[in-house]
Amino acid sequence: MSKYHLKIIVIIISLMACTFLNAQVQVQSSVWDTLTQKPLPYCNIVIKNRNDGAITNADGKFILNAKYLSDSLLVSYLGYAKRTIAVKDVRENDKIYLQPQSIELLGVTVTSESDYFYDIVSKSRKNLQKNKSKHNAKVYYGLNTTRDNVPVEVLECYFNCDMRGITMNNFSLKNGKVGLKNKDALVFLSFNLSQLVSSLNLTVNNGFYPYLPFHFNKEQLKKRYRLNGVFIDNCYKISFTPLIHDNKYFSGIMWIEKGTNNLLKLELAIDKTDVHPLIPREKINNLSLYLTYYFTTTEQEILLSHVDFKYALDFEYAIRKITPDTLEVETLTYSTRVNTNGLVYCYDYDNPFILPYFNYAKSMDDYQKLALFPYNHLFWANSKLLLSEAQTSMLRSMNREDLIFNSDSVTYGKHFMKNLTNNESGLSIGRSKYFFWSSDDRLEYEMKEKRSDSRDNILYAPIYKSPVPEYKLNSQIFLDINTINDINHCTSYSVFNADDSYLHVPDDTLTRIFINLYFDIVEIERRKMQNKLDANTFTLKQIDEIYYATLDKIEAATNNYFADVVLRTNENNKVILWSSEEKLKKWSQYVYENLGIRSILFHCF
Repeated sequence: MSKYHLKIIVIIISLMACTFLNAQVQVQSSVWDTLTQKPLPYCNIVIKNRNDGAITNADGKFILNAKYLSDSLLVSYLGYAKRTIAVKDVRENDKIYLQPQSIELLGVTVTSESDYFYDIVSKSRKNLQKNKSKHNAKVYYGLNTTRDNVPVEVLECYFNCDMRGITMNNFSLKNGKVGLKNKDALVFLSFNLSQLVSSLNLTVNNGFYPYLPFHFNKEQLKKRYRLNGVFIDNCYKISFTPLIHDNKYFSGIMWIEKGTNNLLKLELAIDKTDVHPLIPREKINNLSLYLTYYFTTTEQEILLSHVDFKYALDFEYAIRKITPDTLEVETLTYSTRVNTNGLVYCYDYDNPFILPYFNYAKSMDDYQKLALFPYNHLFWANSKLLLSEAQTSMLRSMNREDLIFNSDSVTYGKHFMKNLTNNESGLSIGRSKYFFWSSDDRLEYEMKEKRSDSRDNILYAPIYKSPVPEYKLNSQIFLDINTINDINHCTSYSVFNADDSYLHVPDDTLTRIFINLYFDIVEIERRKMQNKLDANTFTLKQIDEIYYATLDKIEAATNNYFADVVLRTNENNKVILWSSEEKLKKWSQYVYENLGIRSILFHCF
């Protein structure tokens, strides 16, 4: 890594106890078309009489946990007859076949005077506009990206998402994992791409995307779109083609339920459009977008099920070349073809994840959060979706040696891609503001004007000189709770917040000892909490009480430490000296007895 100077290509969306375990039955299978003998991607599987289920991946495969062998699965896919099958009849790797339903051609000729399909679309639009119910849902978000057909990015995340009708808002990260690969000294990052789908409003054009039929009332629609339709599976399949050819209108197909006029599925497609939320806009050319929305309906409302999206674009970038003899700088412009496939899956409405107990800056983008949040093996072992064969193959081709960043490793809290240079995004992604406690990597104090990374094994903590008060050290406990088989599993970390910490003292060995002893004391209290949580099973309320009691203990312990060690001596009440090395040695012994490390010896190089 150190021998490369990597350039970042960034696409940004400018705006995702009990002592007995409950026995569970794991069901793993796939869904196929009876006639074509092809798998059915993103097919819905629901455990009947339970608020649980799954969808198939791009290969038609799925995995879920049922409570009983007597449970039944309801398998449905638009345009196919639904099928109910008992869990006990599903064997691993068996195929579940669905029968396509017949298409009935409607004897309707749509002319400029005919209102037949325009009435149906207008009624469906009104249903969407009236649907303003609020929910909080779990969301799976995954994508994979290639550059010139070479895999460069694989990303999977789980979020909580605030839903207003069928519109997604406010993604809150639960956990994620990412693999990135360097190609031609260039790195591609999909920053905040979870907003790609949520920034498209289906009923109001907000300027971020091209127009679509639901943006217009009936009369406006007739002037902008030609509609054609057939009847299939108790719903209308209506294709729409723009009458205005300026690459500002989506074409596509919609499925609307007969009788209710509820939208069931919406396909959107456009080629070579310049109406999009991706930036830097001036470097993006020939953008093609393809989005498919799937909905589920209840007696009261329409809910978003999942969105399958693809985009392709040409991205221009420049590389500066220095001629060795003349030292002249020449700028060379190149273009690379970028293809991204993704899926956003909404499920477990009103049963959201327990988000990690941690406060982070709202300005953080998705990748900064991914770099910060520790990879949780237990969580991913119980994740909802299976990787497709294409994704698995892509990961296989991205050998671990080739990865410049990999979530499935001890990378959290480190400098996120600090070796990347020439960041065209203008975003600060090279340094982490948060540092996780480690006996190997210790906090290093540097004055504001001294910024260097000469010590790779010591974390950089930007603790700056500041006016009174003379010092402020801030830490948090990162607590991640995952409920598996009705048991709450807890994982915690001590995290130092360098962005909210400062010192107005000399930069010397005693200062470094002072900082690290403070962080060690925080870690001691965290371990006490973790040992307590591991020793028994607790309810969420009990875990909450233990967590906040630990924060109180940390505050009391660190205040005792400050009172014992800090000495204010001059007339301006400024810290100019620690009370004594003996006091620091006393606290160092306390740390050694609890953590097995000696801070004073560590700093005596």
